[in-house]
Amino acid sequence: MRLPTLACAGVLALACLAACGTDDEPSRVTSKDVRAALLTVENLSDDFEVDPDQSDDSDDDSPDWGCLFDLDDLDKGPDHDDEDDRNQVQFRASEDPGMPGIFQFVDAAPSQAKAEKLMDEVADALAGCDAVDTTDDDGTTWKFEVDFDRSAWAHGADEQLNVAATGTTTSDEIRLPVSITMSAVRIENAVSILMFIDIAEDVAGAPRTLTNEASERLQAVVDGEDVADPEPLLEDYPIGAGFADLLGSDNTA
Repeated sequence: MRLPTLACAGVLALACLAACGTDDEPSRVTSKDVRAALLTVENLSDDFEVDPDQSDDSDDDSPDWGCLFDLDDLDKGPDHDDEDDRNQVQFRASEDPGMPGIFQFVDAAPSQAKAEKLMDEVADALAGCDAVDTTDDDGTTWKFEVDFDRSAWAHGADEQLNVAATGTTTSDEIRLPVSITMSAVRIENAVSILMFIDIAEDVAGAPRTLTNEASERLQAVVDGEDVADPEPLLEDYPIGAGFADLLGSDNTA
């Protein structure tokens, strides 16, 4: 089973790109500079791979998550450029069911003021979403409780947006737990977005660990330093454990 991580996370990426454009204020780092802050498979474990299908997602694949990550009212700026793909990466577990899925996007606004404005606009959109109860065209249902806060706990964060959605998805009368987390971290004029999604009731501290690592890498880039050599951070993550438990139990709706 593969949930369309990129389809929804791409909305956030486009929102971040809305900050781009001409500006008289000098920026400390550029979009090209911050690509060095992207995570690699070596930051995860040998059980992960770069998602080979990450460029094949489309709006038609996007789940209907209602207010969750609904940023359509934001000005998306210019049309998408293929260069934008170089500022994002998507991973998945290499064994079935291909979960968890991890998405990261990094970019730099032309000024810190524009980056701050973007974070405020995205926060306003996210803060109004407390729950999701939707049904896709194919009959798949999504039911989540959603928590949002602006606690800046990541390494070096000047400000931060955090979303955690937990609930279930039901398809063909099979009900599965789903956990989704997203953190957007701003360091000066640069922004890193880290999304983590799994078929599990609890993803423990994995998203926080990866968000901190992504932020440390971004901090190094902003400071003009080399990023640290990657170390595997998810070697102990129980990939597929929740899904295996479900296969041995009655989880029909």
